Formats: sequence, structure tokens, C-alpha cells
Amino acid sequence: MPEAVIELLKERRAHRIGLMGGTFDPVHRAHVEMARRAMEQCALDAVLFLVSGDPPHKSARAPAADRFAMLELALAKEPGLYPSRVELDRKGVVYTVDTLRILCKELPKAEFTYIVGADTFYDLSHGGWRNVEEIYGLTRFVVFGRPGAKPMELPGGRVRAEFAQMPLLNISSTAVRRRVAQGLPYEELVHPDVARYIEEHGLYRGEGIGLNEAQEMLKGMVKPSRFRHILGVVESAEELAARFGVEPRRARWAALLHDCAKGMSYEDSVLAAGRIEPPVDRVTLSQPALIHAPVGALLAREVFGVEDEAVLEAIRVHTTGKRGMTALDLLLYVADTIEPGREFPGVEEIRAAAKEDLVRAAVLCMNSTIRFVIASDGILHPGTVDARNDLVIQLKQRKNL
Repeated sequence: MPEAVIELLKERRAHRIGLMGGTFDPVHRAHVEMARRAMEQCALDAVLFLVSGDPPHKSARAPAADRFAMLELALAKEPGLYPSRVELDRKGVVYTVDTLRILCKELPKAEFTYIVGADTFYDLSHGGWRNVEEIYGLTRFVVFGRPGAKPMELPGGRVRAEFAQMPLLNISSTAVRRRVAQGLPYEELVHPDVARYIEEHGLYRGEGIGLNEAQEMLKGMVKPSRFRHILGVVESAEELAARFGVEPRRARWAALLHDCAKGMSYEDSVLAAGRIEPPVDRVTLSQPALIHAPVGALLAREVFGVEDEAVLEAIRVHTTGKRGMTALDLLLYVADTIEPGREFPGVEEIRAAAKEDLVRAAVLCMNSTIRFVIASDGILHPGTVDARNDLVIQLKQRKNL
């Protein structure tokens, strides 16, 4: 028996129909934006979101009923976008070619356009899907690539495809699930009703490494003295977050993992830095005291599963600073300097400033760093100079106002 959305499309005489397949575990804003743009570019009458029940290539974390419910919430006020159960209600392994056969039978006058990302299309065109030649005959494709990416060469056969682009939305279902498990903010990545559903139903809590587990892992990765310093930075970061209105969960993660690469040798750090894009600058590569920051951001993502770009960036710049530092960047930079175990000339002045003004405290930290580097005939990182100048300008502008 045809589902309700199929009957609705028949009633509305929808002729050009887009299809998006996936686990939608959970559905996020990039999914919806891709469907909107496909509708616009291909002049589609509707887009069906085909929720996978038992996909052959992926395993879902949330039950099918929850994934479908979240999709209904996300699309409730999206004209022309509909969730479909055509794959969800079928038993066993579900293949795209079978779905297309069913839809062609139910909607014989429709023209179908399958909406996919470039990676999925590559997999399709290289034999990753069953009965690919038949699929080419049943649907055309619109393929979304990253901004600036060159369209890939079309495969042989009867494939009908056009290429499209959309703004880079650094969102994935994996990132959403990991943020939920880590207690990091994820609400901006999904529809508000989807976020509410995730919270109310306790979804994705066991996905990835939590804060306590990360702390235990870290304890075995660094020396005891370094671990004590890290806990001190966490303490200071939490105090600063409460004082200056910074998201506390981000502050905890950034502080906990800021020195996670300190247990690596300099040689291993240089090797790891070779995998970082964009490439690490020459000054950072030459300084053991600096290189652990970008490598730490790499480990935070790859080892601890942190997907929050704000946390990763704060870790990356916590030794050098940069122009245009965010409140989280400043918080970690200052917390690393004033944690309870730090003792050096001028630290009390910085601690006092940190009770009133985060920007002023960061400038004092940078002044101290610059004096130390010059006195030791060291190499001053240009990012520190840029950061200090930028913050001093802010202070002067604030004073003038």
C-alpha cells in the first residue's frame, strides 16, 4: 500500500521529484540546505528524504523510528521537502535500485533526480552500488561538491548528471553525535526541534569519548607534572568562563586537551605536523614550545574525537595567539598563564586583570611572553605580535569611546 506522501505527490501532480537517501542519524542543516538548492537549481516540484532502515553500507546509531521522527520535525515547515518511509518499512538489506523500481512503479509519470555529494557519486560510479547501469536509466543526478572544487569526470554508461555547489557547511551527523556525547554545543547544527528531541529521548549519549574518559586517557599520555598543570588550567578556564560568559563546556574541553601533545617527542610532533592542513608555519615547526599546540588540535580531533572547530582553534593558537581571537581563544590563552601552579614575575598582576578584563589580561600575558623571548634571544612568533597589536587597538578604541 503506497504511503501517504506518495499519494500526496500524486494529488499535487508533482512531476520532477528529487530523492535524498541516507540514515539521517540525525538530520542536520546541511541536509536540508542541499535539498533546497537542488530544488532551485533543478526546478524540482518536491524532494523525498529516503530514510534508510537497514542500509548495506552504514549502521545507524539511533533507532529508525527516532530518525524518522527527527526528520519529520526538521521538514515540517519546509515547502516541498518530505520524509519518506519507502525504504524504512522494508525488511532486510535495502538497495537503491530496489527503491527506484518501487518509486517508478508508484509514480510512473515522474522524473527522478537523485541528490548526492561528490564522494557518494564517486562511490556510485566506481561500482559501489548494486545494478549501477539500471540506476542510471531510472534517475538522473545532481552532484554537490565543495566550493571551488572542479566537477569530476562523468563515468561511462547512461549516467545523466549535473554538478552543483553550496556554501561550505562543516556539518556531519558524526560531528553532531560526538558533540552530544561530549556535552559540547550542537544546537546550531540541527533544527531546534531536532535538538529538543535528542535531549528528551537521550540519544547519542554513548557516541565517542566523554569528558571523564578523555581525562583518564590524558593522564596516561603526559607526565604527572604536566597533568597537574592541565587540571589547573581547567580550573582557571572554568572560573573565567563563568566570569566572562563563555560557553563552559567548550572551555573545559579546550583546557583539558590544550597540552595533549606534550607527551610526544619533538621529532614525532614534527612528523604529525606534516599531516596538518594548512601547513604549519616555519617558526612554529622550529620551536618545541610552540609545535605542541597545532599538533594538540590534531590529536584532539583524531584521538579524542572533538569536532567542535571553536575548541580546536583555541587549542591551536593557545601558545601564539592570532589576530581576531575569540573569547574562547583569549580564555584559554589567559588560563594557561594564570593557573594556580604558575609562579613567575608579573603573574599576580595578570591574575588581577583577569578578574576584570579578559582582553587586558591577554595583553599582559603577551607582554610577558614577548619580554621572555627577547631576553632569551629566542624567536618571536609573528602571530603573537599580530595578536597583541590587535588587542591593544581594541583597548585604545574602547578607551576613546
